[in-house]
Amino acid sequence: RHRGLLRASNSTGAKYLFDPRKNGAEYDLGDSTYTCGRRPDAIKLWALWKYHGREGLGRRVEQKVDSLEILAQLAQQHDAFMLACEPWPFNINFFYLPPRIRKALEERNIPTNQQQSCPTLPNGISKDLAK
Repeated sequence: RHRGLLRASNSTGAKYLFDPRKNGAEYDLGDSTYTCGRRPDAIKLWALWKYHGREGLGRRVEQKVDSLEILAQLAQQHDAFMLACEPWPFNINFFYLPPRIRKALEERNIPTNQQQSCPTLPNGISKDLAK
């Protein structure tokens, strides 16, 4: 009924997400939706805060931090995983090392144990291991 109204009211104009030069850009409705952008995230956070309250939201955050620590410990204890770096708030980054890759790294004397907090892999190792 009112051409362009959704885009005008919801658009974030995020050029890195919605490139008008791409084929079929006129059919990409992503920038016209209210769910694109930080506004809905802010509303969800506000609703969470209203529902759970300050203490309840704090408990939920603490539970997530505890879960992260448990996941990091499990990854460190398992041979098939290697932490990419120290866990940091709400993120754990790890490498999955299937047996073939573990064996290839060990043959090259590249440690796969958890003694290193931030392991570095040699340049080009990905191409070598992909063969």
